[in-house]
Amino acid sequence: MKKTSFTTILHEKRKLLQLNLLEYCIADTIYNLSNNPSSPVPGWCYAGKESIAEIYDTSRQTVHNSINKLIEKELVERNEETRYLRTTAKWFDSIILEGEKEEKPKTGKAKPYFRGSFCRKDNFTGKWKVKENGSWLELADGYEKEIQWKD
Repeated sequence: MKKTSFTTILHEKRKLLQLNLLEYCIADTIYNLSNNPSSPVPGWCYAGKESIAEIYDTSRQTVHNSINKLIEKELVERNEETRYLRTTAKWFDSIILEGEKEEKPKTGKAKPYFRGSFCRKDNFTGKWKVKENGSWLELADGYEKEIQWKD
């Protein structure tokens, strides 16, 4: 598995969620791997604890404990059949949408939509993506002006 080159950490949110640095990084890795459009298991992180431990130079047991804590905090969920992982709406709302706070209207829990479909801004590329038929598709340049915020 390719090593993660960086993780952007929103420390205020990390502290509000009561996560240590490693727990935050593991959740971020799970989010990014589960949103990889070329994944053989779309929507899920299928990386083993050993692979994640290798990324962060820690032990399998430490990763195991961190994942269990993330599950307890309802930031990550596990598919009991496959044991694959993915982050929850709570992680998405707390961390991923946080960067868009200034752009959205101050009407509460508004969410971005593009032509009626939910969309999000990718943390790494800065590009907007729209969810179509269970997959995240990148919007072509110029279309971001059509994004509307709805409660």
